[in-house]
Amino acid sequence: MIGIKLGLLLVFCALVMSSVQPRYQLSSRIDTGVRFILDTDGSEGAGYRIVRNDRIVFESTLGHLAPFTSAIDRGDNRAVLMSGLEQIVFEILEDSPEIFLLRVSRKSISSENTITDCMSLGRNSLNWYGGPEQFYQYWPVQRLTLSNYSYVTKEADSAAIVERYWVNSEGAFIFLSDKSPLFVDQNSMKDDHLCFIAHQRLPYNPRVPTFDFEYTIGVASDARTAHMEAINRFLGKPSGIPDPLMATRPIWSTWARYKKDIDETVVMRFANEIVDREFPNSQFEIDDDWEICYGALEFRTSKFPNIRNTVQQLKNMGFRVTLWIHPFINKGCEPYYTTAKDNGRFLNLPVYQAAASGLDPMFNIPLEDQYPQKITQDFVRTVTEFGPIVEVRTGFRDQKYNVYMRMLDLYSTWSWFNGLPTLIPTLLQFNMNGYPFVLPDMIGGNGYGSDVPDRELFVRWLQATVFMPTLQFSFVPWDFEDGDGINVVEVCRNFVKLHEDYADTIIQRFERAVSHGEPVNPPVWWLDPSDKTAQTVSDAFLLGEDILAAPVFKQGQRFRNIYLPIGRWQDGNNGSIYQGPRWLDNYPAPLSILPYFIRLP
Repeated sequence: MIGIKLGLLLVFCALVMSSVQPRYQLSSRIDTGVRFILDTDGSEGAGYRIVRNDRIVFESTLGHLAPFTSAIDRGDNRAVLMSGLEQIVFEILEDSPEIFLLRVSRKSISSENTITDCMSLGRNSLNWYGGPEQFYQYWPVQRLTLSNYSYVTKEADSAAIVERYWVNSEGAFIFLSDKSPLFVDQNSMKDDHLCFIAHQRLPYNPRVPTFDFEYTIGVASDARTAHMEAINRFLGKPSGIPDPLMATRPIWSTWARYKKDIDETVVMRFANEIVDREFPNSQFEIDDDWEICYGALEFRTSKFPNIRNTVQQLKNMGFRVTLWIHPFINKGCEPYYTTAKDNGRFLNLPVYQAAASGLDPMFNIPLEDQYPQKITQDFVRTVTEFGPIVEVRTGFRDQKYNVYMRMLDLYSTWSWFNGLPTLIPTLLQFNMNGYPFVLPDMIGGNGYGSDVPDRELFVRWLQATVFMPTLQFSFVPWDFEDGDGINVVEVCRNFVKLHEDYADTIIQRFERAVSHGEPVNPPVWWLDPSDKTAQTVSDAFLLGEDILAAPVFKQGQRFRNIYLPIGRWQDGNNGSIYQGPRWLDNYPAPLSILPYFIRLP
């Protein structure tokens, strides 16, 4: 990497002391096509853009508290705009053949103030990726609407992953500091813009007198290169691979099928059903309502009179056994609640599962700095100490851990409101935020309320997950009657076998994620970042760089159009060979068929 001293040979134009000119420009000497242009008239506002070969790749307004009064040259790689006592510092961190990095920072802003910078989403010219996990998980993400949204992990809207990172199709990314009290507003206060709002108010600590607002913009040759630079500099790589068996054979959970109505009899009956039908397994998960009360971490003997014996029976049947756990203690869960309270271990939290709750002391989270993101980080750090046979459902800057990141609960519907169509966009969102070890939600969804999966939804859901890292069942194939020309159990068994056949490929991609930081399941544009059509594909994905999966996501659909990117592709179902890039129109996809393609050398 060429550092500041070697790579910052820049031209600084039109910058003078103690007067504000309408335009300033920093140009790279390494890549002469890259220019940073700052525009201000001193009274009505300011903004900047980064241009590569006369094409805008990043553009933003600059929020400020008063008219700009002066500009100060602090060297070839640094400029400062003055607005009263406020300073906005622009600093070139790196100017190398790989990346042009610019940091924008404001320090010691009074907590009484709010700063808003609004980044253009570049309608009709840019596509954007990254951002938060959401109920409406769009891909690309510029369609999303957020209104003055506190940018922290939270249950609302399924915002369990909220990395401060976005990358666009022209190879520019933005990464915002962890320390800034960040809110975001997308397509709400300003159409076709993503606004970054810094304001020291709840859920951030409002008693802090000042705050910093800082972010870094990177520009590379294309989106793939930019993302890999962001991985290496900001997001980070996992330290090892997660449990390989979970990537090979299905997980079986009690949750969606039984909800909280579980006991020893239910568990053993379920396990016997799996074994009798000769389906493979990686483990059996005992989900919600096994405890005496939330936070006890002791089995309720009325449900599990001899849990040691139950677990041993499951192990004798070939299952590993895991538990669903959480970091909360409910009021009334005694003596655990009183013990934790007396030891000063509680922070008042919203109602959890219909009872007030606090943090379980087993997680040993320091209360003085735990809110809002520290709780998430400390929880993930704590559970990862149990080893790689772990799944978590939230993370913030936790890319380094070798555990599975599970999607939050999806609904058993065909709807874009948290239903099956959001499965691939969520997979891609996780991968592009640096979480490659994705555990998709239960096959068929969670069956909440009257929305329970039928045969078609269940089979299509299974097909969609075949080339994702893991399979997780709760609803099971034998819950559904045969029909649509298929034997449900046999068709599902074939897809479980197909996943297992590609398990070695999945694990190889795990190893690449560790060594190189590459996504396990990249978007279709990964093979050719300049492909405008591939940039918008939201219903297909890659496994590594050699498998393309194109599941069906529309109810009743038996044909679909499939876009193949650059390369020679062999149909995984019939052996036909196609040269991409091209569309396959009306590809036949009856309920027994998962369209997938193998890239040939």
